[in-house]
Amino acid sequence: MTHIRADYTLGHGFSVNASVNNLFDTQYAYSEGFIEEGRNFWAGIEYTF
Repeated sequence: MTHIRADYTLGHGFSVNASVNNLFDTQYAYSEGFIEEGRNFWAGIEYTF
């Protein structure tokens, strides 16, 4: 499974990030037989002071 993430510092304590989990939308299941979620996207803003 492939994940990708990018972070960018804006300055003054701010940064932004974005990620894609399960980039190629691979289907997989844990041993209990439950299929896990497919491709998903995340974005965020972080402030550090």
